[in-house]
Amino acid sequence: VAESSESQPSARPGSGSSPGQDASGATELFVHVPIEAVFEALVDPALVRSWLGLSSDAAIELERTVGGRWSVIGADGAALAGGGDLDGTIEGVRYPDRLRVAWDRGAFEVLLEPGLGGTSIKTTTSGSALLEEAMAGLGVWFGQLGR
Repeated sequence: VAESSESQPSARPGSGSSPGQDASGATELFVHVPIEAVFEALVDPALVRSWLGLSSDAAIELERTVGGRWSVIGADGAALAGGGDLDGTIEGVRYPDRLRVAWDRGAFEVLLEPGLGGTSIKTTTSGSALLEEAMAGLGVWFGQLGR
């Protein structure tokens, strides 16, 4: 992934499936944000609400332990153009560099690596194009924060 002196993330999208289709994909991007702040954006309900573009009506429950819930119910936000609920279980979590969530429709994993001036974010998704869209929304959100 090429680094940029601007605050915009550089990304390499995965499969490019349309919403509602089964999909597997991988995305890599670099953001000019410390690794700890990126991790918090994945597990803090207020930050997840912000980067997914969710209304205040969406119910969010995030537990930071293996076996805990990572749940977004009433997800009608900008990053989830296809709509839908994400009600999963955390299968792996390691502060500040790893989160893996799975549920009946698929899974996503985010691996973070500190770099010079920011953080490399590698995401993999399986089972739902909705997840791929949500992870892409994270990169867009971080890019907008840096402006």
